[in-house]
Amino acid sequence: MPSLEQLLQPLKPRQKRGLERKAKEVLASRHLLDFLELDGGGRWQRAKHLELICAKLEEIEAATRGEGGCDRAIFCLPPRGGKSEVSSKKFPAWYLGRNPDSEVILSTYAADLSYDFSRIARETLREWGPTLWGTSVSTDSSSVSKWGIKGHRGGLTAAGVGGPITGRGASVAIIDDPVKNAEEASSKVVQDKIWDWYRSTLYTRLAPNSAVVVIMTRWAEDDLVGRLVAEMESEDGEDWEVLSVPAIAEGGPDPLGRKVGGSYWPARFPEEWLDRRRIAVGPFYWEALYQQRPLDAAGKIFNPDLMHKINPSEVDPKTCKAFGALDPSEGGADYAGLITVLVLPDGRWLVWDCDLSVDNQDKSISKIIEKQVQHRYQLFRIESNSLGHAKSAPGDSLFVLDLKRRQKEEGVIVPFETVWNTAPKVDRIRSLQPHYANGQLCFRSDWPSVYPELIAQLKAAPNPKAHDDGPDSLEICVAGILNYREPVTKLTFVGAKRIPPWK
Repeated sequence: MPSLEQLLQPLKPRQKRGLERKAKEVLASRHLLDFLELDGGGRWQRAKHLELICAKLEEIEAATRGEGGCDRAIFCLPPRGGKSEVSSKKFPAWYLGRNPDSEVILSTYAADLSYDFSRIARETLREWGPTLWGTSVSTDSSSVSKWGIKGHRGGLTAAGVGGPITGRGASVAIIDDPVKNAEEASSKVVQDKIWDWYRSTLYTRLAPNSAVVVIMTRWAEDDLVGRLVAEMESEDGEDWEVLSVPAIAEGGPDPLGRKVGGSYWPARFPEEWLDRRRIAVGPFYWEALYQQRPLDAAGKIFNPDLMHKINPSEVDPKTCKAFGALDPSEGGADYAGLITVLVLPDGRWLVWDCDLSVDNQDKSISKIIEKQVQHRYQLFRIESNSLGHAKSAPGDSLFVLDLKRRQKEEGVIVPFETVWNTAPKVDRIRSLQPHYANGQLCFRSDWPSVYPELIAQLKAAPNPKAHDDGPDSLEICVAGILNYREPVTKLTFVGAKRIPPWK
């Protein structure tokens, strides 16, 4: 049998182009990914995560036609990842073109945004409906809040989350980012209203063989996705298929098959760009918005039931790499927090010791040098915000000058760096929660006799009325571990007695 190329060979160029165009249209009428490429006119960028979304949305369509497939889907991806473009702007047009008697409900956090998505979907169907499926938008009902399909019962209804959709039915309900910002996401009142609207309003609009698609960038642990998944895991709710794509691949199975550290969309967001974005947004929002690992809505980092403990008798510090940090005292009753964390041979972080005391500058420096001899730090970090030294001021603070002097006097080199923190302290401390919850950050099993005050502060954090010097020092230390690179050169001075790290 001759190949397609052989069959096309006798044809004139214009005829070939016509057949190629027709082939693309046939494929676009059947498959969402091909439709996006046709609609994009060569401008639409393929990406692995978008291919997965398209495949799942085709399953959504099949389920509404009684052909099996997925009828409950959740997509959690970083901002600007194209999830709304595919799911809320183009999919409704493709779906209604193929299913003109079906109805779609589209909701976002604001009615105006829902109308914008609806307008794009309507104009997309106007452009392609007659050619691909022989369908067109009704001229009798074509407002952005509700438009129909000419000669059919189907159409789309757009509304803000919490808005009126009574009297409307849905074969497919699409909920795209039901919360607007961090303030709403952290509000239990707002989250409860969204949950009540979902259960009492939207859910009652679903037709038989209907499907629901929830598209979110995660903000909080107790958001709509968090509650749906919690219900599913407790076997009290429906089964959802969840596609959760972190911006940067981490350990464990990755939905995109990436290696650790790989970007979810290298062509658009290179790893270097994501590294800069991580620093810019701060740890709290990076974990939630970009890694899809939101924190406890109540802000609590420490759940005693999740504490991972290690018997210190099973740890040989000489086989570990030590990191330290100091949150200096600001005077008065303020604590100075000096902490040591060991990186174990298996990669976990073990909080080894923590000194919380009302120390002056001289005492803090003495302790740093003592701990250096004891632990042989790879890196010791000192927060400079409270040293009475402006970030923009040239030269070293008095604390740093004194530390350098004491190093020379005692012949001990401390591989230290100063850190100026711009992110809010509460956000930085909250960034510890994922590491704590997944067992990366561990504690000694004998902690009640070693650092009970640290655990007490972690339990209370974040609390503006309570001491938080321990959690603050711990975050500074963990950030140093995460960003540590082996130094090219070592700090030296004449006459120094080198205390090298453990081999």
